[in-house]
Amino acid sequence: MSGVVAGLIGSVKSAPSAPVNLVTNPSFTTNTNDWYGNISRNTTVFRSSPASLLSEADDYDPSAQYNKSNLLTVGQPYSLSLWIRTFNTQSFTIHLDAGATRQTLTTAEQSSAADWTNYKIENVTCTTNRTLAIFVNSSNSVYIDDVSVVLGATA
Repeated sequence: MSGVVAGLIGSVKSAPSAPVNLVTNPSFTTNTNDWYGNISRNTTVFRSSPASLLSEADDYDPSAQYNKSNLLTVGQPYSLSLWIRTFNTQSFTIHLDAGATRQTLTTAEQSSAADWTNYKIENVTCTTNRTLAIFVNSSNSVYIDDVSVVLGATA
């Protein structure tokens, strides 16, 4: 019996670990650190509690920007996932910079009546430097929540 039990225990595999999110404070739990632009923390409208990032459109370009140095590994792929809700019917542009490599997603027009929409940019390989940057450019204000950048080809 003990040989059977030992064999079963030896064949049990642990579940794969979840990818590590490189974005600190992805649900804006306490602050908006590492985000720049005409932004504020909003505790009224959010996808996941307790808050979202409100990016208010004005003359800033980009409207909202996340920037973190010395974070990425050269030669590795990274993927972004974030959720956006708009005030006005609009399209917007999202950029993921992995070092000196940039990939851009220009969204279809999102209705102001729409709920939160998930956007992804996947498989951006870091090249010459290790800085992670996310840009959200919009002509009107948007809410941003549940932001993640993970190592790997898919978010």
